[in-house]
This record gives sequence, structure tokens and C-alpha cells, in this order.
Amino acid sequence: MSKFNEATRVQMPAMVHLTRLGYSYFGKINEEMAGIAYDPDTNILTDVFKQQFERLNPSARGEFEQTLRAIRQELANDISYNDIKEKGYSLSAGQYFDIKIDYVDITEEEFNRRMSEYEATLTQQFEESHRLEKEILAQLRSISFNNIDKE
Repeated sequence: MSKFNEATRVQMPAMVHLTRLGYSYFGKINEEMAGIAYDPDTNILTDVFKQQFERLNPSARGEFEQTLRAIRQELANDISYNDIKEKGYSLSAGQYFDIKIDYVDITEEEFNRRMSEYEATLTQQFEESHRLEKEILAQLRSISFNNIDKE
């Protein structure tokens, strides 16, 4: 087996980079996890959906199951080519059913604090990105025609 393949050169580095940026890696999700880790009708990760729904809709706690049922029902309805055409060929879920998001007023001070935090986080992520770019270029430069295992 070759030591250089898509998993080693693309998938794993991308996964490492994304988890460092704050994304969650869920590993392999299979059909046996249907109804536990994900909703089999929508392929929505139920725990993630609940967490994000409640974060975006603090006044609607406990309504995520009702919303998930509504999404299931909307997805079960046949969407025709003409429906998609009327929506400008958009496949965004919000085009086909209502999305509920509670907006919360914040003070200027809170806004500025959050923006400062976002800027600091983004600056750290840019620094990490630049470091990883250099590492990727170094790895790319280390590859030569003769150092690939032949099967």
C-alpha cells in the first residue's frame, strides 16, 4: 500500500486544520447510528441541530423537535423542478420552509466587545493558517518523483 494517498495528503490535513479552527469532527457515522446521532429522514446531526437551534433561538428552547418535524415534513413534500426554478435555482433550505431565528438587541458596548473577540479569534486563525500554508509548501517541496512507493 502506498504511504501517499488522498487520505494522507488531503483528508487528514484538512481535518486537522478544520478542527484547529474550531470545527467538530464526528468520525464515521453509519446507518446503525440512525435515530441516535442523526435523523435518518434529513441526515441532520440531532445534537448539533439542537445546540445550534437553541443558541440561535434562546426564547424557543424545547421547540427544536417541533422544528425538526416541520423540516422533515417540508422535505417529504415533493419539490418540483419548477419550484426550484422559481427560487432562482437556489437549493438553500430557507427557500422552501421558514427558518426561525430570534434576534436579540444588544448594546453598543456588547457589540464592540463581541467584535473585538471575533477580531482576536480571526487574527489567531489567520496566523495558524499562514503557519499551515508554510508547512504545506514545505511538504510539497519534499516530494520528488522517486520517493513514492510503488505497489
